[in-house]
Amino acid sequence: MQTDFHFYCVAVLARAAGFSPDDALVLAYASQYVDDATEGDLIPIRVNGGEFRFDPVRTCYEGLATLETLGWSGEKKVFIPFHYLPPEAFDPNAPAAFTFVTRSKSRFSRALLARALTEPRKNRKRRLCRIGAALHTFADTWAHEFFSGRMHGDENDVSSIRVYDRAGDEIPSKAENIVYRMLPKVGHGEALFLPDIAYKIWECERGSIDMTIRKDNADCCADCAKEIYRFLRGLDEPGHKTPWKSIEPKIRALFASSWKEPSLAARWVLPLYYRYSVEDLAERCKNWKREFDDWFAGARRPYHYDKTAWRKEALEGNVEWDDYSRKQWAKVSAFRARDSFWDSLWVHFHRASLQQRNFVLENLP
Repeated sequence: MQTDFHFYCVAVLARAAGFSPDDALVLAYASQYVDDATEGDLIPIRVNGGEFRFDPVRTCYEGLATLETLGWSGEKKVFIPFHYLPPEAFDPNAPAAFTFVTRSKSRFSRALLARALTEPRKNRKRRLCRIGAALHTFADTWAHEFFSGRMHGDENDVSSIRVYDRAGDEIPSKAENIVYRMLPKVGHGEALFLPDIAYKIWECERGSIDMTIRKDNADCCADCAKEIYRFLRGLDEPGHKTPWKSIEPKIRALFASSWKEPSLAARWVLPLYYRYSVEDLAERCKNWKREFDDWFAGARRPYHYDKTAWRKEALEGNVEWDDYSRKQWAKVSAFRARDSFWDSLWVHFHRASLQQRNFVLENLP
């Protein structure tokens, strides 16, 4: 899933479940930032005049850094704990029953949500960040169902990709079926971007598990949103509650609305197609803002996602680091922490992510 779900939809669901505008936006930001925390433990962040060093937790990869996932460390510490959660915790008494292949509505994903709720309510910032990060992973089990977070041919092999428009007519997919053969079998890499874009209707063959996957992502997103709404509604937040049936038609319509399909020429040039998809996503996020912006009137932050916002509140200096290679990181001088650093949402997010990663790793083989 993308920003339209992880931030814009989750914020609306939190408001509908009784969260205040400010708390709903914090929870939703943490949910989306799981897809943007590329910092890992590579940034030298000196605190108290260099007396301390803070090491953030990488929860995603971007650009060429994605090549770092081609190893067990990246898979086990990033992909699996945050994006491809196994359906069950590992039981050493029944090792043959364990699988890394993600399934929606799994017991492990619900255990992850329950674990986030163990954070005391008095630690409001940390609690919201833990819930938000866990909701990201919960949502990804829906979008990433039938794929795993490790490099594995049987678990992630894809063939015969077919894409359809919202009317059900097939869109030429020759480019996708050429490109997927060149990509590593990690997660839904061979299925490209298709599992994550809300309005896509697509299918593929999974010969290694003798299965045809066909998904209308809009239905998948709406069904997942309903589950998240139920979870958040059960937390007994004191604000006004909006019934699911009142917002469901708008939410389903927003997920199903597409901007426009790229031209055939654009589909042959993968980087251009990705840029086009970015423009497409931005347009869909604007649709959410137009529909629900008034739900966040009076909040300290706008109903808008900027992946650098929390970084800037915590750190001084240039925080546009997402495309940095390891060599570039090696040349970066230490960042300076702001006075409010230790209580910043950026720090609380990374502490929450560390707690989530540790919980998942404790339950893996």
